Amino acid sequence: MELDAPELSAQRLAIYESLLRHQNERLGLVSSAGLENFSTLLLDPCLRMAEIPSLCSARSIVDLGSGNGLPGIPVALLHPEKSVLLVDSRLKRCQFLEEVVGALELDQVRVLHARVEKVRAEAPPDLFICRFFKDLRLMAAWTRHWRVAGTRYLVVAGQEQPVQPTVYDLTLQGTHPLSAGKVALEYLAG
Repeated sequence: MELDAPELSAQRLAIYESLLRHQNERLGLVSSAGLENFSTLLLDPCLRMAEIPSLCSARSIVDLGSGNGLPGIPVALLHPEKSVLLVDSRLKRCQFLEEVVGALELDQVRVLHARVEKVRAEAPPDLFICRFFKDLRLMAAWTRHWRVAGTRYLVVAGQEQPVQPTVYDLTLQGTHPLSAGKVALEYLAG
């Protein structure tokens, strides 16, 4: 019996969670609260992000500071037709991401061990995604060389976080409610 896409995705998400739990103590991938409430606090907001129209229409996606694979891994599982690049500066976390990508057979996903501001890509992505980039000005500055007018960003933030309408040449296009008190801020490069 062949599994349909939602069942297959659910099984693969369970494998991902298992790998994350197994490596968490050694690598510090998520907090103890995040681990205890993985689905509610961490996974559900990523699954909702995967439904945002600008993500659904993107062909190429870059997850900035991917570390534990959120939101890039769930996005890749739900959108196998998209090219996804997971970027992180920490080698051990990149090794973890490589393990996850291999175990889940995510052929459309690549892992890059690099600092965001040092990446030299062949082509700009359609969309950058990330969870809680501490300083949006740094994110905008560090990706300036890598984007073109029309490149979009989805940044997960807390609902109470002040929203910046413009960040360098990025203009806020809207906010998308996720779950667990989080929203996705959508920016467009000008």
